Amino acid sequence: MSLPPALHSLLLNGPAQSHYDPLKYGGSAVIRAAWGRHKAELLAACKPGTRPWVFWRIELGIPKPAGEAGELRIIKKLEIYRNEEEKAYVLGRLEEITAGLRAAWTLRRQQPHAVA
Repeated sequence: MSLPPALHSLLLNGPAQSHYDPLKYGGSAVIRAAWGRHKAELLAACKPGTRPWVFWRIELGIPKPAGEAGELRIIKKLEIYRNEEEKAYVLGRLEEITAGLRAAWTLRRQQPHAVA
């Protein structure tokens, strides 16, 4: 059985980005049941280094981390990689993000400060 589009959107993106009202259809029990039945499908719909909103809420009991780096950091910290390819992606992407931040910080420090 496939998920209704609005429930699918809720499970992937969360209530703020969905038009599905879980309270109207049974609340958290519906969300838990749908996650249990469609976990593999929902995880497969996510790019490497990401998880659906419902994963964070149901599996870990936390809000979905803010931004790409937040999600990657928690996946790394908890070592919840789906496979070795995802592990390599997460570690590499975090290194890219860190290198970019270092470069921006170094460039900013090298710029002369304006004097008023």
